[in-house]
Amino acid sequence: MDRRNVSKCVPGDRVKITGVMLVSDMKFDQLSKGYLYVTGIVKTKERTELNYNEQEEEVFKQMSRDPKIFEKIYNSIAPGIYGNLDIKKAIACMLFGGSRKHLPDETVLRGDINILLIGDPSTAKSQFLKFVEQAAAIAVYTSGKGSSAAGLTASITKDSATGEFQI
Repeated sequence: MDRRNVSKCVPGDRVKITGVMLVSDMKFDQLSKGYLYVTGIVKTKERTELNYNEQEEEVFKQMSRDPKIFEKIYNSIAPGIYGNLDIKKAIACMLFGGSRKHLPDETVLRGDINILLIGDPSTAKSQFLKFVEQAAAIAVYTSGKGSSAAGLTASITKDSATGEFQI
């Protein structure tokens, strides 16, 4: 049962993970790559549900009837950064998420919206990410400064001991 831990948790859950640290035989820049083979996941805290009182719900209903709500939302994203409206619109869509789709062949498409920001240095990419981290309860901020270039990428390798593929 190799996939017994799949779907045991969702983004926002706090978990304790037990596993075995393994080192692959593949080398990149003369460094061996390690990975954690997860043997167990225990939830320590469930995703918190938000509860709103009637007054707050009424405010949300009024906001939903505003024909310019999308414009107000994306203009409120990183207000200290001038312009970049296309990025702000994309971030607004990402923060509110998409909708999960169930296809007739029983395939489920996730509703998550992801964004890849690429651009020249000093164009506020990190500032947008820091804003999202503050706005979204389950966001985690990372950048190239906090890890090596290889640390932000993934590759699929074959384990020489088991013959299984791994990320």
